[in-house]
Parts: sequence; C-alpha cells; structure tokens
Amino acid sequence: MLESSCLACRYWQAEKSETADRLVHGECRKSQPVYNQLLGRVWPLTKPNDWCGAFAAETRKAAAAV
Repeated sequence: MLESSCLACRYWQAEKSETADRLVHGECRKSQPVYNQLLGRVWPLTKPNDWCGAFAAETRKAAAAV
C-alpha cells in the first residue's frame, strides 16, 4: 500500500464487498458528489490502492485515541 493511497486518506469511505469480507472499493468524499443520469448524485468510486494529488492523511483514528 502506498502511504498516500486512498486507504490512508481522511476523505475516503470504504465499502465492503457484498460477496466477501474485504475492501474492494470506496467513495472519495473530498469534493461534492457528481451527477450521474442513471444513479443521481454519486461519490467517485476508487480502489484502496488508488491515489490522487488531494491526499490528506487520516487523522480521525489518532484523534480518537487521545
């Protein structure tokens, strides 16, 4: 896993697979949802090992431990 991957980003919300108990993809919550004619408003889907230039390190876990 890259240190700056979606899995480690504070804006990423994981979605578990319906057929397996593992991470397959998640939703990027960095910006507002995009509009899709079939689905309405949707968050962009990414894989745990994807990355982008808007990465922000996960800080919620560290703050919860204090």
